[in-house]
Amino acid sequence: MLSDLDPRALATNDVPSDEERNVLRLRQAAARRDLAALDAEIALALDLDITGSTPNMSESFARKKRRGLVKLIRSIDIAIAPHKFLPAELMSCIFTLAFSAFPTYLPPPGRTSSPLALCHVCIRWRKVALNTPELWTDVVFRYERNLNPYKTMDLVEEWFARCGPSKRLSLEISRWTRQEFPSDHEEVMQVVFLRLIAAYALRFSHLVLRLPEAQIYSFLATSSLAFPCLRSIHLERDTYMDDTLPSIRKQDTSFIFSRQAPLVTDMELHNFRHILEVEATFFTWNNLTRFRCHHTPIKVSEIHSILQQCRKLEDCQLNVDPHINEDDVKSASKTRIRLPFLRRLAIFFGFLGRPGLSEQLVGPFLEPLFIPNVKELHISSVNHARGFPQQALISLLTRSSCDIDVLQISDIYLSEETVSQLAVTLPSLTMLHVGVDHLLPKAVLQEVAKGQLLPKLQCLVCRIDDLETAIQMLENRWEASKSPSSPSIQLSPPVFFMLDYVGEVINLFQAVRVDRLRACGVRIEMNRVGC
Repeated sequence: MLSDLDPRALATNDVPSDEERNVLRLRQAAARRDLAALDAEIALALDLDITGSTPNMSESFARKKRRGLVKLIRSIDIAIAPHKFLPAELMSCIFTLAFSAFPTYLPPPGRTSSPLALCHVCIRWRKVALNTPELWTDVVFRYERNLNPYKTMDLVEEWFARCGPSKRLSLEISRWTRQEFPSDHEEVMQVVFLRLIAAYALRFSHLVLRLPEAQIYSFLATSSLAFPCLRSIHLERDTYMDDTLPSIRKQDTSFIFSRQAPLVTDMELHNFRHILEVEATFFTWNNLTRFRCHHTPIKVSEIHSILQQCRKLEDCQLNVDPHINEDDVKSASKTRIRLPFLRRLAIFFGFLGRPGLSEQLVGPFLEPLFIPNVKELHISSVNHARGFPQQALISLLTRSSCDIDVLQISDIYLSEETVSQLAVTLPSLTMLHVGVDHLLPKAVLQEVAKGQLLPKLQCLVCRIDDLETAIQMLENRWEASKSPSSPSIQLSPPVFFMLDYVGEVINLFQAVRVDRLRACGVRIEMNRVGC
Protein backbone atom coordinates (compact mmCIF):
# COMPACT_ATOMS: atom_id res chain seq x y z
CA MET A 1 0.00 0.00 0.00
CA LEU A 2 1.20 3.44 -0.88
CA SER A 3 -0.76 5.16 1.82
CA ASP A 4 1.60 4.02 4.57
CA LEU A 5 4.40 6.29 3.23
CA ASP A 6 4.60 9.74 4.82
CA PRO A 7 5.80 12.28 2.21
CA ARG A 8 7.09 14.58 4.99
CA ALA A 9 9.38 11.82 6.26
CA LEU A 10 10.74 11.22 2.77
CA ALA A 11 11.51 14.87 1.90
CA THR A 12 14.61 15.01 4.10
CA ASN A 13 18.37 14.78 3.63
CA ASP A 14 18.52 11.28 5.10
CA VAL A 15 20.16 8.71 2.83
CA PRO A 16 18.14 5.46 2.49
CA SER A 17 19.87 2.11 2.22
CA ASP A 18 20.09 0.27 -1.10
CA GLU A 19 17.19 -2.00 -0.12
CA GLU A 20 15.02 0.97 0.92
CA ARG A 21 15.90 2.76 -2.31
CA ASN A 22 14.73 -0.22 -4.39
CA VAL A 23 11.45 -0.35 -2.47
CA LEU A 24 10.94 3.38 -2.95
CA ARG A 25 11.51 3.08 -6.68
CA LEU A 26 8.89 0.31 -6.92
CA ARG A 27 6.40 2.32 -4.93
CA GLN A 28 7.09 5.43 -7.01
CA ALA A 29 6.44 3.45 -10.19
CA ALA A 30 3.15 2.20 -8.71
CA ALA A 31 2.22 5.75 -7.72
CA ARG A 32 2.92 6.96 -11.25
CA ARG A 33 0.63 4.24 -12.64
CA ASP A 34 -2.14 5.14 -10.17
CA LEU A 35 -1.71 8.83 -11.07
CA ALA A 36 -1.99 8.06 -14.79
CA ALA A 37 -5.13 6.00 -14.25
CA LEU A 38 -6.65 8.68 -12.04
CA ASP A 39 -5.91 11.39 -14.60
CA ALA A 40 -7.59 9.28 -17.26
CA GLU A 41 -10.71 8.85 -15.09
CA ILE A 42 -10.87 12.58 -14.33
CA ALA A 43 -10.44 13.45 -18.00
CA LEU A 44 -13.13 10.97 -19.05
CA ALA A 45 -15.53 12.28 -16.44
CA LEU A 46 -14.98 15.84 -17.63
CA ASP A 47 -15.49 14.84 -21.27
CA LEU A 48 -18.74 13.04 -20.50
CA ASP A 49 -19.78 15.76 -18.06
CA ILE A 50 -20.66 13.13 -15.50
CA THR A 51 -18.14 14.08 -12.83
CA GLY A 52 -19.47 13.05 -9.46
CA SER A 53 -22.02 10.56 -10.90
CA THR A 54 -19.74 7.58 -10.16
CA PRO A 55 -20.56 6.29 -6.68
CA ASN A 56 -16.93 5.41 -5.85
CA MET A 57 -15.38 8.77 -6.73
CA SER A 58 -16.51 12.32 -6.30
CA GLU A 59 -14.63 15.15 -8.01
CA SER A 60 -13.25 16.53 -4.74
CA PHE A 61 -12.12 13.08 -3.59
CA ALA A 62 -10.40 12.41 -6.93
CA ARG A 63 -8.49 15.68 -6.86
CA LYS A 64 -7.47 15.19 -3.24
CA LYS A 65 -6.19 11.72 -4.05
CA ARG A 66 -4.31 13.14 -7.04
CA ARG A 67 -2.60 15.78 -4.91
CA GLY A 68 -1.51 13.08 -2.50
CA LEU A 69 -0.02 10.99 -5.29
CA VAL A 70 1.86 13.98 -6.77
CA LYS A 71 3.25 14.89 -3.37
CA LEU A 72 4.33 11.30 -2.75
CA ILE A 73 6.11 11.06 -6.13
CA ARG A 74 7.98 14.30 -5.50
CA SER A 75 8.96 13.21 -2.01
CA ILE A 76 10.34 9.92 -3.32
CA ASP A 77 12.28 11.92 -5.98
CA ILE A 78 13.95 13.79 -3.11
CA ALA A 79 14.58 10.61 -1.13
CA ILE A 80 16.32 8.81 -4.01
CA ALA A 81 17.92 11.87 -5.65
CA PRO A 82 21.23 10.91 -7.34
CA HIS A 83 23.32 13.47 -5.45
CA LYS A 84 22.62 11.64 -2.20
CA PHE A 85 24.45 8.58 -3.45
CA LEU A 86 27.52 10.24 -4.93
CA PRO A 87 30.83 8.89 -3.64
CA ALA A 88 32.40 11.00 -0.92
CA GLU A 89 35.43 11.70 -3.15
CA LEU A 90 33.23 13.13 -5.90
CA MET A 91 31.23 15.24 -3.43
CA SER A 92 34.48 16.58 -2.02
CA CYS A 93 35.57 17.59 -5.51
CA ILE A 94 32.22 19.30 -6.17
CA PHE A 95 32.40 21.21 -2.89
CA THR A 96 35.91 22.37 -3.66
CA LEU A 97 34.94 23.61 -7.12
CA ALA A 98 31.88 25.39 -5.73
CA PHE A 99 33.94 27.45 -3.27
CA SER A 100 37.24 27.72 -5.14
CA ALA A 101 36.30 30.87 -7.09
CA PHE A 102 36.35 33.11 -4.02
CA PRO A 103 38.00 33.11 -0.59
CA THR A 104 36.23 32.80 2.74
CA TYR A 105 35.73 36.01 4.68
CA LEU A 106 36.10 35.59 8.42
CA PRO A 107 33.90 36.19 10.28
CA PRO A 108 31.51 35.10 7.48
CA PRO A 109 29.22 38.01 6.49
CA GLY A 110 26.36 35.60 5.74
CA ARG A 111 25.24 32.06 6.47
CA THR A 112 25.74 30.83 2.90
CA SER A 113 28.98 32.65 2.06
CA SER A 114 31.38 30.09 3.51
CA PRO A 115 31.89 26.31 3.50
CA LEU A 116 30.15 26.24 6.88
CA ALA A 117 26.89 26.23 4.92
CA LEU A 118 27.74 22.70 3.76
CA CYS A 119 27.94 21.54 7.35
CA HIS A 120 24.33 22.57 7.98
CA VAL A 121 22.72 20.42 5.27
CA CYS A 122 23.00 16.93 6.71
CA ILE A 123 25.36 14.67 8.63
CA ARG A 124 26.87 13.22 5.46
CA TRP A 125 27.57 16.62 3.88
CA ARG A 126 29.06 17.85 7.13
CA LYS A 127 31.37 14.84 7.34
CA VAL A 128 32.52 15.24 3.73
CA ALA A 129 33.07 19.01 4.12
CA LEU A 130 35.10 18.64 7.30
CA ASN A 131 37.24 16.00 5.59
CA THR A 132 37.92 18.22 2.56
CA PRO A 133 40.94 20.31 3.57
CA GLU A 134 40.86 22.42 0.39
CA LEU A 135 37.71 24.15 1.66
CA TRP A 136 39.51 25.73 4.60
CA THR A 137 42.76 27.00 3.09
CA ASP A 138 41.83 30.39 1.58
CA VAL A 139 40.93 33.08 4.15
CA VAL A 140 40.35 36.84 4.20
CA PHE A 141 40.87 38.34 7.66
CA ARG A 142 38.13 40.96 8.05
CA TYR A 143 39.71 43.91 9.86
CA GLU A 144 36.72 46.16 10.34
CA ARG A 145 35.00 48.35 12.84
CA ASN A 146 32.75 46.48 15.32
CA LEU A 147 34.67 43.23 14.79
CA ASN A 148 36.96 41.97 17.53
CA PRO A 149 40.28 41.25 15.77
CA TYR A 150 41.40 38.80 18.47
CA LYS A 151 38.26 36.68 18.04
CA THR A 152 38.82 36.81 14.28
CA MET A 153 42.37 35.49 14.82
CA ASP A 154 40.92 32.60 16.84
CA LEU A 155 38.54 31.89 14.00
CA VAL A 156 41.31 31.92 11.38
CA GLU A 157 43.39 29.52 13.47
CA GLU A 158 40.39 27.22 13.84
CA TRP A 159 39.84 27.43 10.08
CA PHE A 160 43.44 26.54 9.25
CA ALA A 161 43.34 23.66 11.75
CA ARG A 162 40.59 22.02 9.68
CA CYS A 163 42.83 21.68 6.63
CA GLY A 164 45.47 19.59 8.36
CA PRO A 165 49.19 20.16 8.88
CA SER A 166 50.45 20.13 5.29
CA LYS A 167 48.02 21.91 2.96
CA ARG A 168 49.14 25.17 1.32
CA LEU A 169 47.45 28.26 2.77
CA SER A 170 46.31 31.64 1.51
CA LEU A 171 45.73 34.69 3.72
CA GLU A 172 44.56 38.22 2.99
CA ILE A 173 44.24 41.02 5.54
CA SER A 174 41.44 43.31 4.45
CA ARG A 175 41.97 47.06 4.12
CA TRP A 176 40.82 49.31 6.97
CA THR A 177 38.29 51.55 5.24
CA ARG A 178 37.79 54.18 7.92
CA GLN A 179 39.73 57.43 7.89
CA GLU A 180 41.07 57.01 11.43
CA PHE A 181 42.75 53.83 12.57
CA PRO A 182 41.96 52.36 16.01
CA SER A 183 44.32 53.42 18.76
CA ASP A 184 45.68 49.88 19.18
CA HIS A 185 46.22 49.34 15.45
CA GLU A 186 49.97 48.67 15.65
CA GLU A 187 49.52 46.32 18.60
CA VAL A 188 46.79 44.37 16.81
CA MET A 189 48.84 44.07 13.63
CA GLN A 190 51.84 42.89 15.63
CA VAL A 191 49.74 40.07 17.10
CA VAL A 192 48.37 39.26 13.63
CA PHE A 193 51.93 39.09 12.37
CA LEU A 194 53.01 36.69 15.12
CA ARG A 195 49.90 34.48 15.27
CA LEU A 196 48.85 34.26 11.64
CA ILE A 197 51.86 35.12 9.47
CA ALA A 198 54.93 33.91 11.34
CA ALA A 199 53.16 30.83 12.73
CA TYR A 200 52.12 29.54 9.28
CA ALA A 201 55.00 30.96 7.20
CA LEU A 202 56.15 27.55 5.97
CA ARG A 203 52.77 26.78 4.42
CA PHE A 204 51.70 30.00 2.68
CA SER A 205 51.46 30.00 -1.10
CA HIS A 206 49.64 33.35 -1.39
CA LEU A 207 49.71 36.40 0.89
CA VAL A 208 47.96 39.78 0.75
CA LEU A 209 49.36 41.80 3.63
CA ARG A 210 48.29 45.32 4.62
CA LEU A 211 50.48 46.26 7.54
CA PRO A 212 52.04 49.28 9.25
CA GLU A 213 55.62 50.05 8.38
CA ALA A 214 57.01 48.38 11.50
CA GLN A 215 55.44 45.04 10.62
CA ILE A 216 56.57 45.29 7.00
CA TYR A 217 60.10 45.88 8.32
CA SER A 218 59.83 42.73 10.43
CA PHE A 219 58.34 40.76 7.55
CA LEU A 220 61.19 41.61 5.19
CA ALA A 221 64.10 41.53 7.62
CA THR A 222 63.42 38.73 10.11
CA SER A 223 65.93 36.00 9.43
CA SER A 224 63.93 33.36 11.31
CA LEU A 225 61.03 33.60 8.83
CA ALA A 226 61.07 31.42 5.74
CA PHE A 227 58.39 31.13 3.07
CA PRO A 228 59.51 28.13 1.00
CA CYS A 229 56.10 27.64 -0.66
CA LEU A 230 55.19 31.30 -1.27
CA ARG A 231 54.50 32.08 -4.93
CA SER A 232 52.32 35.20 -4.82
CA ILE A 233 52.51 38.22 -2.53
CA HIS A 234 50.70 41.55 -2.33
CA LEU A 235 52.49 43.84 0.10
CA GLU A 236 50.73 47.06 1.08
CA ARG A 237 51.83 49.71 3.52
CA ASP A 238 48.72 50.98 5.27
CA THR A 239 48.21 54.68 5.92
CA TYR A 240 48.54 54.47 9.69
CA MET A 241 50.59 57.51 10.87
CA ASP A 242 51.00 58.47 7.22
CA ASP A 243 52.13 61.97 8.14
CA THR A 244 55.39 60.65 9.57
CA LEU A 245 58.35 59.90 7.35
CA PRO A 246 60.45 57.22 9.05
CA SER A 247 61.29 54.92 6.21
CA ILE A 248 62.61 51.52 5.33
CA ARG A 249 65.94 52.20 3.70
CA LYS A 250 68.56 49.99 2.23
CA GLN A 251 71.17 51.10 4.72
CA ASP A 252 68.95 50.24 7.71
CA THR A 253 68.96 46.50 7.14
CA SER A 254 70.05 43.78 4.85
CA PHE A 255 66.84 42.47 3.39
CA ILE A 256 66.90 38.71 3.10
CA PHE A 257 63.40 38.12 1.79
CA SER A 258 64.79 37.10 -1.58
CA ARG A 259 66.48 34.14 0.08
CA GLN A 260 63.58 33.36 2.39
CA ALA A 261 60.98 33.19 -0.40
CA PRO A 262 62.80 31.85 -3.46
CA LEU A 263 59.68 30.71 -5.37
CA VAL A 264 57.84 34.05 -5.59
CA THR A 265 56.69 34.69 -9.17
CA ASP A 266 53.83 37.15 -8.58
CA MET A 267 54.32 40.36 -6.63
CA GLU A 268 52.43 43.60 -6.01
CA LEU A 269 53.67 46.61 -4.06
CA HIS A 270 51.09 49.13 -2.92
CA ASN A 271 51.27 52.54 -1.26
CA PHE A 272 54.99 52.68 -0.56
CA ARG A 273 55.27 56.10 -2.19
CA HIS A 274 58.82 57.29 -1.56
CA ILE A 275 59.22 55.17 1.55
CA LEU A 276 60.72 52.08 -0.02
CA GLU A 277 63.91 52.10 -2.03
CA VAL A 278 64.39 49.22 -4.40
CA GLU A 279 67.65 47.41 -4.92
CA ALA A 280 68.71 44.38 -6.88
CA THR A 281 68.60 42.00 -3.90
CA PHE A 282 65.30 43.22 -2.48
CA PHE A 283 63.11 40.50 -4.01
CA THR A 284 63.59 37.46 -6.19
CA TRP A 285 63.41 39.46 -9.40
CA ASN A 286 64.78 36.67 -11.60
CA ASN A 287 61.71 34.48 -11.04
CA LEU A 288 58.98 37.11 -11.39
CA THR A 289 56.38 36.64 -14.12
CA ARG A 290 54.01 39.29 -12.75
CA PHE A 291 55.05 42.56 -11.08
CA ARG A 292 52.70 45.45 -10.32
CA CYS A 293 53.18 48.73 -8.46
CA HIS A 294 50.31 50.84 -7.15
CA HIS A 295 51.08 54.26 -5.65
CA THR A 296 54.70 53.14 -5.44
CA PRO A 297 56.88 55.44 -7.58
CA ILE A 298 60.26 54.00 -8.50
CA LYS A 299 63.16 55.89 -10.05
CA VAL A 300 63.96 55.28 -13.69
CA SER A 301 67.39 53.82 -12.95
CA GLU A 302 65.92 51.41 -10.38
CA ILE A 303 63.17 50.33 -12.78
CA HIS A 304 65.81 49.59 -15.40
CA SER A 305 67.79 47.63 -12.84
CA ILE A 306 64.73 45.55 -11.98
CA LEU A 307 63.69 44.95 -15.59
CA GLN A 308 67.18 43.82 -16.55
CA GLN A 309 66.72 40.93 -14.14
CA CYS A 310 63.05 40.23 -14.89
CA ARG A 311 63.55 38.38 -18.14
CA LYS A 312 60.56 36.12 -17.41
CA LEU A 313 58.05 38.95 -16.90
CA GLU A 314 54.67 38.46 -18.57
CA ASP A 315 52.62 41.16 -16.82
CA CYS A 316 54.13 44.40 -15.53
CA GLN A 317 52.68 47.62 -14.09
CA LEU A 318 55.05 50.43 -13.11
CA ASN A 319 54.81 53.80 -11.36
CA VAL A 320 57.59 56.04 -12.67
CA ASP A 321 58.90 58.48 -10.07
CA PRO A 322 58.66 62.03 -11.53
CA HIS A 323 61.30 63.37 -9.14
CA ILE A 324 64.35 63.26 -11.34
CA ASN A 325 67.69 65.00 -11.30
CA GLU A 326 70.77 64.99 -13.49
CA ASP A 327 72.26 62.00 -11.70
CA ASP A 328 69.12 59.98 -12.31
CA VAL A 329 69.30 60.70 -16.04
CA LYS A 330 72.95 59.68 -16.15
CA SER A 331 72.27 56.44 -14.23
CA ALA A 332 69.47 55.34 -16.59
CA SER A 333 70.37 52.25 -18.55
CA LYS A 334 71.99 52.75 -21.94
CA THR A 335 71.96 49.06 -22.84
CA ARG A 336 69.00 47.32 -24.41
CA ILE A 337 66.53 45.75 -21.95
CA ARG A 338 64.90 42.78 -23.63
CA LEU A 339 61.64 41.41 -22.25
CA PRO A 340 60.76 38.59 -24.67
CA PHE A 341 57.88 37.11 -22.63
CA LEU A 342 56.13 40.36 -21.68
CA ARG A 343 52.46 40.36 -22.73
CA ARG A 344 51.03 43.26 -20.76
CA LEU A 345 52.78 46.52 -19.83
CA ALA A 346 51.17 49.41 -17.93
CA ILE A 347 53.18 52.57 -17.23
CA PHE A 348 51.94 55.33 -14.97
CA PHE A 349 53.93 58.55 -14.90
CA GLY A 350 53.69 60.86 -11.90
CA PHE A 351 53.10 64.60 -12.15
CA LEU A 352 54.81 65.88 -15.30
CA GLY A 353 53.96 69.54 -14.84
CA ARG A 354 57.45 71.01 -14.66
CA PRO A 355 58.63 72.40 -18.04
CA GLY A 356 60.88 69.96 -19.83
CA LEU A 357 60.26 67.17 -17.30
CA SER A 358 58.53 64.88 -19.82
CA GLU A 359 61.50 65.00 -22.19
CA GLN A 360 63.95 64.40 -19.33
CA LEU A 361 61.98 61.49 -17.89
CA VAL A 362 60.09 59.66 -20.64
CA GLY A 363 62.81 59.50 -23.27
CA PRO A 364 65.51 57.94 -21.02
CA PHE A 365 62.90 55.57 -19.59
CA LEU A 366 61.57 54.21 -22.92
CA GLU A 367 64.81 54.28 -24.92
CA PRO A 368 66.36 50.96 -23.73
CA LEU A 369 63.11 48.93 -23.71
CA PHE A 370 62.54 46.14 -26.24
CA ILE A 371 59.12 44.43 -25.96
CA PRO A 372 58.60 42.33 -29.10
CA ASN A 373 55.68 40.21 -27.87
CA VAL A 374 53.61 42.66 -25.85
CA LYS A 375 49.86 42.46 -26.49
CA GLU A 376 48.56 45.18 -24.18
CA LEU A 377 50.19 48.58 -23.62
CA HIS A 378 48.71 51.13 -21.22
CA ILE A 379 50.34 54.53 -20.68
CA SER A 380 48.90 57.23 -18.44
CA SER A 381 49.87 60.27 -16.41
CA VAL A 382 48.51 61.88 -13.28
CA ASN A 383 48.04 65.13 -15.21
CA HIS A 384 47.42 65.95 -18.86
CA ALA A 385 51.06 65.95 -19.96
CA ARG A 386 51.40 68.21 -23.02
CA GLY A 387 55.15 67.92 -23.40
CA PHE A 388 55.15 64.16 -23.69
CA PRO A 389 57.87 63.08 -26.18
CA GLN A 390 55.64 61.30 -28.67
CA GLN A 391 58.48 60.24 -30.90
CA ALA A 392 59.95 58.19 -28.05
CA LEU A 393 56.73 56.17 -27.94
CA ILE A 394 56.64 55.68 -31.70
CA SER A 395 60.29 54.64 -31.63
CA LEU A 396 59.57 52.03 -28.94
CA LEU A 397 56.71 50.53 -30.94
CA THR A 398 58.64 50.60 -34.22
CA ARG A 399 61.78 49.15 -32.63
CA SER A 400 59.86 46.32 -30.97
CA SER A 401 57.81 45.43 -34.09
CA CYS A 402 55.12 44.09 -31.77
CA ASP A 403 51.66 42.90 -32.73
CA ILE A 404 49.77 44.82 -30.05
CA ASP A 405 46.08 44.03 -29.52
CA VAL A 406 45.27 46.79 -27.01
CA LEU A 407 46.73 50.30 -26.83
CA GLN A 408 45.36 52.69 -24.22
CA ILE A 409 46.84 56.16 -23.65
CA SER A 410 45.25 58.41 -21.02
CA ASP A 411 45.95 62.00 -19.91
CA ILE A 412 48.83 62.43 -22.33
CA TYR A 413 48.65 64.88 -25.21
CA LEU A 414 48.91 63.34 -28.68
CA SER A 415 48.93 65.25 -31.94
CA GLU A 416 46.83 64.25 -34.97
CA GLU A 417 49.98 63.09 -36.71
CA THR A 418 50.90 60.84 -33.80
CA VAL A 419 47.43 59.29 -33.63
CA SER A 420 47.55 58.62 -37.37
CA GLN A 421 51.03 57.18 -37.06
CA LEU A 422 49.85 54.82 -34.27
CA ALA A 423 47.09 53.52 -36.55
CA VAL A 424 49.60 52.88 -39.31
CA THR A 425 52.31 51.41 -37.08
CA LEU A 426 50.02 48.98 -35.23
CA PRO A 427 47.82 47.16 -37.78
CA SER A 428 47.02 44.34 -35.33
CA LEU A 429 45.08 46.55 -32.88
CA THR A 430 41.69 45.33 -31.70
CA MET A 431 41.32 48.26 -29.28
CA LEU A 432 42.64 51.80 -29.75
CA HIS A 433 41.95 54.10 -26.80
CA VAL A 434 43.57 57.52 -27.14
CA GLY A 435 40.84 59.40 -25.30
CA VAL A 436 38.12 61.69 -26.59
CA ASP A 437 40.49 64.66 -26.45
CA HIS A 438 42.60 63.33 -29.33
CA LEU A 439 41.53 63.51 -32.96
CA LEU A 440 41.58 60.64 -35.41
CA PRO A 441 41.55 62.43 -38.78
CA LYS A 442 38.95 61.85 -41.48
CA ALA A 443 41.50 60.36 -43.88
CA VAL A 444 42.41 57.68 -41.34
CA LEU A 445 38.72 56.89 -40.69
CA GLN A 446 38.20 56.37 -44.41
CA GLU A 447 41.08 53.90 -44.54
CA VAL A 448 39.71 52.12 -41.48
CA ALA A 449 36.29 51.86 -43.16
CA LYS A 450 37.86 50.18 -46.18
CA GLY A 451 39.81 47.75 -44.02
CA GLN A 452 43.12 49.12 -45.27
CA LEU A 453 43.96 50.16 -41.71
CA LEU A 454 43.21 48.31 -38.47
CA PRO A 455 41.23 45.38 -39.94
CA LYS A 456 40.89 43.75 -36.51
CA LEU A 457 39.67 46.89 -34.72
CA GLN A 458 36.66 46.30 -32.47
CA CYS A 459 36.91 49.12 -29.90
CA LEU A 460 37.78 52.78 -30.52
CA VAL A 461 37.81 55.75 -28.13
CA CYS A 462 38.82 59.05 -29.71
CA ARG A 463 37.59 62.34 -31.19
CA ILE A 464 36.50 62.64 -34.82
CA ASP A 465 36.00 65.62 -37.11
CA ASP A 466 33.53 64.04 -39.54
CA LEU A 467 30.49 62.27 -38.11
CA GLU A 468 29.20 60.97 -41.45
CA THR A 469 32.52 59.28 -42.21
CA ALA A 470 32.52 57.63 -38.79
CA ILE A 471 28.99 56.25 -39.26
CA GLN A 472 29.87 54.97 -42.72
CA MET A 473 32.96 53.33 -41.25
CA LEU A 474 30.85 51.53 -38.64
CA GLU A 475 28.29 50.40 -41.22
CA ASN A 476 30.90 49.22 -43.69
CA ARG A 477 32.80 47.23 -41.12
CA TRP A 478 29.64 45.67 -39.71
CA GLU A 479 28.43 44.56 -43.13
CA ALA A 480 31.87 43.37 -44.23
CA SER A 481 32.33 41.31 -41.04
CA LYS A 482 29.03 39.53 -41.59
CA SER A 483 29.40 38.87 -45.30
CA PRO A 484 33.03 39.33 -46.29
CA SER A 485 33.38 39.91 -49.99
CA SER A 486 37.12 39.31 -50.04
CA PRO A 487 38.61 36.41 -48.06
CA SER A 488 41.97 38.20 -48.12
CA ILE A 489 40.68 40.98 -45.82
CA GLN A 490 38.59 39.64 -42.94
CA LEU A 491 37.24 42.58 -40.93
CA SER A 492 36.31 42.22 -37.28
CA PRO A 493 32.85 43.52 -36.33
CA PRO A 494 32.64 46.75 -34.29
CA VAL A 495 31.90 46.14 -30.61
CA PHE A 496 32.37 49.41 -28.68
CA PHE A 497 32.95 52.91 -30.06
CA MET A 498 33.08 56.03 -27.90
CA LEU A 499 33.38 59.05 -30.17
CA ASP A 500 33.29 62.76 -29.44
CA TYR A 501 32.64 64.67 -32.63
CA VAL A 502 32.99 68.27 -33.72
CA GLY A 503 30.81 69.95 -36.31
CA GLU A 504 27.10 69.96 -36.95
CA VAL A 505 24.49 68.26 -34.79
CA ILE A 506 23.63 64.69 -35.77
CA ASN A 507 20.59 64.62 -38.08
CA LEU A 508 17.61 62.29 -37.97
CA PHE A 509 18.84 60.00 -40.76
CA GLN A 510 22.21 59.58 -39.08
CA ALA A 511 20.55 58.93 -35.70
CA VAL A 512 18.38 56.19 -37.24
CA ARG A 513 21.47 54.52 -38.72
CA VAL A 514 23.28 54.66 -35.37
CA ASP A 515 20.25 53.15 -33.62
CA ARG A 516 20.17 50.38 -36.23
CA LEU A 517 23.77 49.52 -35.40
CA ARG A 518 22.97 49.57 -31.69
CA ALA A 519 20.09 47.17 -32.32
CA CYS A 520 22.65 44.82 -33.89
CA GLY A 521 24.61 44.79 -30.62
CA VAL A 522 27.20 47.52 -31.28
CA ARG A 523 27.77 49.75 -28.26
CA ILE A 524 28.05 53.32 -29.53
CA GLU A 525 28.45 56.43 -27.39
CA MET A 526 28.55 59.77 -29.19
CA ASN A 527 28.81 63.27 -27.82
CA ARG A 528 29.06 66.54 -29.71
CA VAL A 529 31.71 68.91 -28.43
CA GLY A 530 32.80 72.38 -29.38
CA CYS A 531 35.27 72.93 -32.17
